[in-house]
Amino acid sequence: MLSQINLKSISLVFLIILVSLLQVAIMPYFSFGQAIGNLILIFLIIFIFKKEYQKALIWVIVGGFILDLSLGIGFGIYIIPLAIIFVALFIFQEKILEIDIYIFILGATLVASILLDILTILMLYVYRQDLVIFSFWGILLKQAAINTIIMAIIYPIYYYFENKFYPERKIKLPESSI
Repeated sequence: MLSQINLKSISLVFLIILVSLLQVAIMPYFSFGQAIGNLILIFLIIFIFKKEYQKALIWVIVGGFILDLSLGIGFGIYIIPLAIIFVALFIFQEKILEIDIYIFILGATLVASILLDILTILMLYVYRQDLVIFSFWGILLKQAAINTIIMAIIYPIYYYFENKFYPERKIKLPESSI
């Protein structure tokens, strides 16, 4: 049992490293005018809404750390904003709504993406990067749209594989009123 847990943890960390490297090395080639989708944020939101908070926290720590390393400015540029979003979504999901509806997840992705970008810009100010915050609104809104589109694609795929390979944790769709 203990070795199985360790194997799952190691596989999760390996997957996060792989996705983080994909984020750093491949995603910039799919940018739209400096706007790049954030896969770490996407998986963080998925795990929060699936109430897998430990996995989400590991995504924050490992993914944020690798993104910070790739930026090369200093520690905390991504990991601190991702941690703030983790706490905010955790409180919202666990204490306020307890909801897992596709459209709400897309809305949360849009808001979390904007929040991540604003917090990241503020962290760059901490490291004395000379930025004009108002010049980033166009990029910020594009990134929010890109992250929402990526979530619209990845979430149904995750949903399908979750139900196929883990039927004991079957995700229930909301019942129709018709």
